[in-house]
Amino acid sequence: MNETQVTPFGKYELLERLGAGGMAIVYRARYTAAPGITKPVVIKRVLSHYAEDTAFVEMFIQEARITVGLNHGNIVQVFDFGQVDGEYFLAMELVDGQPLSRVLKKAQALGLGQLPPPLAVSITIEMCKGLHHAHTRKDERGRPLGLVHRDISPDNVLVSYEGEVKISDFGIAKAQLAGRPVTEAGMVKGKYPYLSPEQARGQDDLDARSDVYAVGVVLYLMLCGRLPAEGHELSVLQRVIQGQLTPPLQLNPDLDGGLVQILQDALAHDRGARIPSAEALHQQLSHWLATRAPLFPVHSLKHLMGLLYEAELTAMDRAPQLPEKFREQVELWTSSQKRVVPQVGSPARTPMSPGPSEPGPERREPRRSQSGPQHTMAAPPATQARPSPARAASATRAAPPTRAAPVTSAQASEPEAGYPQTEELPAQTDRLPAQTEKLPAQTDRMQAVEGEDDDDDDTTGLVPPPRRRREQRVRPAPEDATEAADLPAVLRTQHFWLWILGAVCVTALMIKLTMSFLLTVPPLEVHSQPPGALVRVDGVVKGVTPLTVQGVARKEPHTVELVLPGMKAWSQSFDPGTLEEKLRVTLEPQPSAPPAQPAQPAQAAQQKSPTPSPAAPESFATRFGTEKLPARFTLQEKWHSFSATARSLREPLEARRTYSVWLSGSYVGEAPISEKDLQQGLTPDSVRSSQVYAFLEGASLAPEDQLFMVTARPRVLPSARALHVFVLVGTSSERNVDRDLTLFVRDNTSKQVVKRRLETKRFAHLLALENRYSVRQLDPDASYTLEILPHEGAPASAAAVLAVPRFGGKVQLSGQPAGELRYVLASGRYTVQGARELWFALPRWEGDGNAEMDVSLGAGEASEPEPAAPVESD
Repeated sequence: MNETQVTPFGKYELLERLGAGGMAIVYRARYTAAPGITKPVVIKRVLSHYAEDTAFVEMFIQEARITVGLNHGNIVQVFDFGQVDGEYFLAMELVDGQPLSRVLKKAQALGLGQLPPPLAVSITIEMCKGLHHAHTRKDERGRPLGLVHRDISPDNVLVSYEGEVKISDFGIAKAQLAGRPVTEAGMVKGKYPYLSPEQARGQDDLDARSDVYAVGVVLYLMLCGRLPAEGHELSVLQRVIQGQLTPPLQLNPDLDGGLVQILQDALAHDRGARIPSAEALHQQLSHWLATRAPLFPVHSLKHLMGLLYEAELTAMDRAPQLPEKFREQVELWTSSQKRVVPQVGSPARTPMSPGPSEPGPERREPRRSQSGPQHTMAAPPATQARPSPARAASATRAAPPTRAAPVTSAQASEPEAGYPQTEELPAQTDRLPAQTEKLPAQTDRMQAVEGEDDDDDDTTGLVPPPRRRREQRVRPAPEDATEAADLPAVLRTQHFWLWILGAVCVTALMIKLTMSFLLTVPPLEVHSQPPGALVRVDGVVKGVTPLTVQGVARKEPHTVELVLPGMKAWSQSFDPGTLEEKLRVTLEPQPSAPPAQPAQPAQAAQQKSPTPSPAAPESFATRFGTEKLPARFTLQEKWHSFSATARSLREPLEARRTYSVWLSGSYVGEAPISEKDLQQGLTPDSVRSSQVYAFLEGASLAPEDQLFMVTARPRVLPSARALHVFVLVGTSSERNVDRDLTLFVRDNTSKQVVKRRLETKRFAHLLALENRYSVRQLDPDASYTLEILPHEGAPASAAAVLAVPRFGGKVQLSGQPAGELRYVLASGRYTVQGARELWFALPRWEGDGNAEMDVSLGAGEASEPEPAAPVESD
């Protein structure tokens, strides 16, 4: 099938067959939305014999429905599924790139058998981002879905030519393992090296840690060029189950010790000792990248893809523009691997059978018996302390002794330091020979001292170990004692810096151990009596009691809330270090309402007349939205709310002083988008805004005065103890970009002004589906009347409102700035036009929890709407 042979397939057109597997055939296709408007897609057609398996079909449909809702930049978007002529299919995003497996093979052919550690870590970080999004996905009721990919491998990691990393086949992984033996063709065949120990044992209770293990194997492959366990399927599964993995330093002796420790933690045999989540692995790798390679170029992966596929892209008239410095950097990487890295992929050697450069089983076995299965990744002491014979021999062939020694020792001690400073390497290397030539006498004596130990088999390399170089300086020959005292300052300086380097290494090790201890966060167990209460932690719904919540750092403050119909809402704030591992809450019942008094005739007539107050919701689902108009509902803080303090920029205030606040700059973020549009594969437009949300913290404040918008016009604040500033997003804050967005807070007494940079990716609250009330199916061309009133007997509050516009259109809301989609509305009456949906929510913090507002939305009146407020400018 080629471009001229178009095969209709339902509402799609199949253009080209891309490949076939054990369970499906993949095609490049297109979807025609309108004449002249097409969208490239990938169609995965499930083989017909799987459609006859009832268990497979049920699992496929269930997982497909779930994954349609996954929307993250590091996950291949699945936006449609169905059945055409008896064949089930998935319609997915078309990634313009290659699988990571092909990228690694291309890199190996280029001479990069092992990717540079910063580049491998960067790819792994992007994988962790996508996995964390899927692992923490919840349904519309706030219940965790418990998604686990189960099939992470380089084949299912796609790298675009622009350097984007996306995980594919998320959602049919469980279907692949459902109802059939795991050894059936097309299920796990070929993927067994990436199975976690619990998955290899056939356990059913898999969780996110199983995917963390598979990510660790992919990272190991990128760093070492080979898998931690290789061989036949049964032997590999046996080694995985027993935790007998090849130490990474055995394949790549130049790996940084901190990175080796992260690998060991991700590949821990006992999943209780493993890194608990993809987010935790992301944090550890990000910390390593920030400390070991802070200047590593962000476009390296894009340039590498352009270099590897330069011929293919040029043939498509897309010749990549590669900087000359990057080509030089790749030459340095490849030459460094040829010089110091053991040969990768030799057919004569496998991790199960050590070669001449690997310590034999008699040298590794004691280490394994002492550490236990999960610590077999640790390299033997001999491997860490001395260069391997293969590495020494390679260095012998590389250069003469006097010139190669300083360069190789520097590269062996600090490999990562060279990555971000590629431009300085040639200049530094050129100066080294000159320094060596100035010391011919000392160099000759060093070689003479080395010659005394030629009988040691482990010293065949020309690079003297650091211990011997210290002996040369401390124990000079007696006849040369006076010359040793007159050594040039450069040698004494090197000796001094060796001590400094040792102190830095010890400090870094202590910091690493401390960070590992702090990142090992025990889970939070939440129990309630009665059970079944909805749990929010820092404004995010975590599930229903009894519940175990992962990743709640104890060193940070937290607010935990429990809500159960018929019971009083429970909320408590915890200072850093005060939240224990188990939280048991006894909920109190709501006080019963007093019996109704007999109504007078006039009162009875009023009760029969329609009132704007809505009836109580009939079910859990109807509490969060409607598609019927006119709409009447009650916003309840216990259901429709977001935490105003969990992810905000906090500026402390003194209650006895008065302050003014304003904003400069702007930010660009995603416009609110409907769930239906997301399911159809549409992406939100980017819109610019010059205002953000603000919340005042203070017990004496009226609830309706706490939430407002900060704009370029100064606003005088009432007495408060703190100001919280943030943005509200409907799907994600990943694409938020601030343009010199700065918050100004002026003390009106002292005239002192505080400037705070507002990072819109960091200080963003998600107004998720389960935390808002959504009015859907609005006509953008129609005008509606919106009325917000306090609910009788409950505290009032200003409401946050987000409008979903038509694509390319604008929303007009009376009394509000034009061009905005996010508002703060107090009690009153408004007119709105141009919206497809309206989202409503109330702010929440530890000082309240009972605010309610009655909202009604219906067809607009014939009178003209109020003019929109002008856009505020500087």
